[in-house]
Amino acid sequence: MQALLEEIAYADFSRLSWPESGREQVTAALRFLLDGSLTLRRRERGEKAETVDLGNLAWCFVADQGFRPLPVRTWDTLEKLIDLGAIYFTANTFYSRKAKTQSALRWLNALWVDIDDPVVCDLDILNRCWELGLPRPSLVVKTPRGMHCYWKIRRVRATEKALKLYSKLLRAVAKAFEADVKAATPEHFMRIPKVILSFERIEYELKDFLTLLGDEKLSAKLTGRVAAQNILSHPAVLKLIEGVPEHSRHHACFTLARAFRWMGYSYDETLQNLLQWNQRNERGSHPHRDSEVRATVRSVYREKQIKPPAAEWVRELSGMLFGYRVFGRRSGGKPGRPRVQEAVREKFIALIQEAGGTLTTHDSRRKLAAQLGVSERTLNSVIAALAADGSITISTMRLGRGKGTETTYTIAVSLEAACSESCSAVGGGGGGESRMRRVLVDAVECCDKLIEIAGKADGADLVFFARLLLKQPRRRVFKALAALKKIKARDPTGFLVEAPRRWLTEILLI
Repeated sequence: MQALLEEIAYADFSRLSWPESGREQVTAALRFLLDGSLTLRRRERGEKAETVDLGNLAWCFVADQGFRPLPVRTWDTLEKLIDLGAIYFTANTFYSRKAKTQSALRWLNALWVDIDDPVVCDLDILNRCWELGLPRPSLVVKTPRGMHCYWKIRRVRATEKALKLYSKLLRAVAKAFEADVKAATPEHFMRIPKVILSFERIEYELKDFLTLLGDEKLSAKLTGRVAAQNILSHPAVLKLIEGVPEHSRHHACFTLARAFRWMGYSYDETLQNLLQWNQRNERGSHPHRDSEVRATVRSVYREKQIKPPAAEWVRELSGMLFGYRVFGRRSGGKPGRPRVQEAVREKFIALIQEAGGTLTTHDSRRKLAAQLGVSERTLNSVIAALAADGSITISTMRLGRGKGTETTYTIAVSLEAACSESCSAVGGGGGGESRMRRVLVDAVECCDKLIEIAGKADGADLVFFARLLLKQPRRRVFKALAALKKIKARDPTGFLVEAPRRWLTEILLI
């Protein structure tokens, strides 16, 4: 048994290779990112020059493994260098071929984030975008060490002022995703797309990302009002826009009218959108007349203060989670520290109670603080106070080199109840040692099944299954593994291979 466990713990299984995207898709993605900067091909001698504005053209740089920059001005040259083994390119473009520096930048074409996490999938990225109030990426690329995500922006000339704002946003995006901040510089080399997971021709503006800065004055100056996330791109609001049943139409119309007005739509634009929306709704026994839509929109636009839609109504009408962050001016003084810490204490204990009295997480304190909507410093103070007075217990376990740590927060009362229940169960089963032996044997069998599904298993997986079998019935765990095997057969993207334990947790709803 010991030899088998050591073999599993130190085994190094090779990962499945990702299929490369087609040449046409890669070229289309690069042309979309660098649109307007390069010409089609070099002009031959005696050939009439194209009618182009030379002030709009720019240079892109590519590089091989040695990061030696090579200037590119035409699409033909770019494609030839890629065929010859170029690995990296610059998403922003430059004045001349002589310098690849910030001061030489001419056009800012995209924002990006370099995520160095091999188990992350595009669903994680979309969820994080919704949490942060960011639009979905235009391009998501799989890399050997993680993912690259690009948001194509309407081209901005790299003036000193624009470059300063762009650099702030680039760093803010990297910090929000806990990604590589070193890659968050405007002139940085990015890996040429080889494995494209998603590509949509969606173009944004820099002001769509200002919520990351939390700068009231800057946001108000550029958008004309207090900054908030793009409400209309949230899945809950999109569900309302698709249409609602008969008895929800009036409230949904009022909610959507407020959402359109909040996002800067004029009265006529909002009315036109909602009249089209009314045609998509169920007619029912009492049709919602266009005159009622006009009256609702008129009522919303008569309000002196521009208000966002009530989050409570959006949740009730859509049946989905919804929330947004509004940056407003502070009124009155700051609340005192004891009051803030008491509120954070209640939130944190409620989070543990929702997890059944024991919260096990791989997230850092920074992620937990962001989830609760508080500062990391305040959360650290609250957790230290809870641990000091014995309200919670904290245990930490290292998962292996490069895999981080697993932290468990347990409410003291729940811990005592769990211990007594475990002792009684072991007593009825004929001894704790024999029960642990059975659990260990079952955990090894689970690892064997995981190897069939994902092609690999290690010591961390063995620990995961042992802990799982202590909490869940053996039959339920093996049934979930069987369901996971069926899911893999219908998983063309291969994300299951990257994060099998996460999928297993979702199936068991733990």
